[in-house]
Amino acid sequence: MMQTLEPNSRVVTPVEQDRADREIADLDPTRRIGPPNSIVVGPRVSLDVLRELGPYRLLRQLGAGGMGIVFEAEDMATGELFAVKVLRPTLVMEPEAKQRFFREAQAMAAIGHQRIVPVIRVGEEYGIPYLSMPLLLGETLEQRLHRNPEFTVAEIIRIGIEIAEGLDAAHRHGLVHRDVKPANVWLEEPFGGVRLLDLGLAREITSESMLTHSGIVVGTPSYMSPEQAHGERLDGRSDLFGLGCILYQLATGFRPFDGSTPMLTLHQIASHHPARVSAIRPSVPAMLSNLIMELVAKNPDDRPASAAVVMERLRRVSTLEAKPAKAPAFISNSPKITSVDKIDRPHVASQPKSGMEFMASLIVLLLATVVGIWYLVQG
Repeated sequence: MMQTLEPNSRVVTPVEQDRADREIADLDPTRRIGPPNSIVVGPRVSLDVLRELGPYRLLRQLGAGGMGIVFEAEDMATGELFAVKVLRPTLVMEPEAKQRFFREAQAMAAIGHQRIVPVIRVGEEYGIPYLSMPLLLGETLEQRLHRNPEFTVAEIIRIGIEIAEGLDAAHRHGLVHRDVKPANVWLEEPFGGVRLLDLGLAREITSESMLTHSGIVVGTPSYMSPEQAHGERLDGRSDLFGLGCILYQLATGFRPFDGSTPMLTLHQIASHHPARVSAIRPSVPAMLSNLIMELVAKNPDDRPASAAVVMERLRRVSTLEAKPAKAPAFISNSPKITSVDKIDRPHVASQPKSGMEFMASLIVLLLATVVGIWYLVQG
């Protein structure tokens, strides 16, 4: 499956395409709505007209999310394939949306880590911001959960370590992701290596507020830390809460906080204490269960101090899980034998002989002597 690089990524349906066409019609009522395969990418441009963007030829749409649309594109000079992300048409005219789009590109480019999808090029044409990335094969962790929700303990540990590696890289660059969830975790083929997606919500840790200019809290409720839900200042431990929610879901099959509405979910995050992982799935090692429960703690001070600490603890669990169980020692009452020549023989202590036994032995000895003399004489 081709990379969508967007939360809740999916193939665009005809209904969604029609809605996109109507978006462009609302922005410019005089503009003709394009043919059925036309993809709207700007306030006055659609894919039937705009086939090129910067050095790229747009080939087909891969998916769409809340912020942008992602295309498979070809570099016209080299023929190499890339994923090109553009801002949604309804957001192009919003300065805050543009700022967030370029902030994502800057954040991804600045980190330069194997667990973060790299940005190759950033540009703007016809008023349309775009960025290009490698075209990855694989699927999101969310898609993997829908396809097969069962994960081994080894898989849970590996995915947890690799997500923590990406978060650690972001945090060391002074950034907090703010939207750590399965839809933003890419499992790259062929081995399922993790790449973190969508840093569009990333902010500097020093930012005083996590609210948008319009006063709206951004993020995904089921994976949002209590402090983020309250619009408080965040640090890397907020992302660790999201990581904990992911690991809880991988280990149990359930989200730790999952209300029927976003408001009920946020209420659960503030007041509900989920069951321990090991109580739901006893095969999960106690060390892993304890770590996950610490990650989803309400108070940031009760969580691990950093993503680096989480990595170290997960690696420790992995090491212990990999060690073969020792066979119980065999206890024997028999004497230890080191070689055939050193076998301890039973020792019987000599007992003093009685008088009768001594006389009988003496008579036997005398008879034997007499018989021996007789044979000598006869010979």
